[in-house]
Amino acid sequence: MLDNQVDKAILADYLHQYFIMKKISSFATRRYLVLVTALLLGTITFAQPLTGTRTIPGNFASIAAAVSALNTNGVGTGGV
Repeated sequence: MLDNQVDKAILADYLHQYFIMKKISSFATRRYLVLVTALLLGTITFAQPLTGTRTIPGNFASIAAAVSALNTNGVGTGGV
């Protein structure tokens, strides 16, 4: 997930630099840049907390994988 966010940030920065270097200052271009940035930021997904019954092995290959998922996502309402 982090790579996806980093890729989007790099793309947004590239577009920003591209329009600055081209010195395009029309209102339509600015509006396009704002739209692209909003779409990129709107598609960022966040990890959902773990809930329900989970098994090892089953949902997780090892105890280390389960602990890692808990540390990354947290525990949702109702517990795990």
